[in-house]
Amino acid sequence: MLQWPWFTGCLFKIERCAYCFYSEYEFVFRILFIASTITGFDALSKWAILHFLLVHTGESGCILTSFLNIVKIVNHGISFGIFRHLNNAALQFIVIFALICSVILMWTWHKKDGRKITLYPIAMILGGAMGNIIDRFWHGGVLDFIDFHIGKYHYPAFNFADTMIVVGGVMVLYLEWKKRFSALH
Repeated sequence: MLQWPWFTGCLFKIERCAYCFYSEYEFVFRILFIASTITGFDALSKWAILHFLLVHTGESGCILTSFLNIVKIVNHGISFGIFRHLNNAALQFIVIFALICSVILMWTWHKKDGRKITLYPIAMILGGAMGNIIDRFWHGGVLDFIDFHIGKYHYPAFNFADTMIVVGGVMVLYLEWKKRFSALH
């Protein structure tokens, strides 16, 4: 027959394990929260562009300023249309494999670095990648809609997820440079 002290001791152990799990993996929970927020905002921005601007106006794009247009471009390749000749299943495999490798590399970088600031670039890159992966499954390619140009020279169209990936990558480079520079001095 179970006695009361055994039960309270068991509850204490469960509570202590739950606390250890949360404190040890708090980093992962924060990354997933930030990445999910970025992914949601990316999906919301694409939905807003598709439904409110392009569908209701019937246009394939519109001019916002002398250097910024909103367009609808579905990129069936990877970055800048690379591998667009591959079928969708092969591209999905490549993208998911690259995402898994990126997560492993980022996690290793954070564990080696140990600073909490590293969670932001990791979350930005993961959130942007997830936004583009969701697009690839829904639309068969990534929906790009921001067209930045100077005169007739256009930068390839991009979206919010792409911006987060680039900003996260720049933050990784900056944090590494700052760490190495401070180690030298």
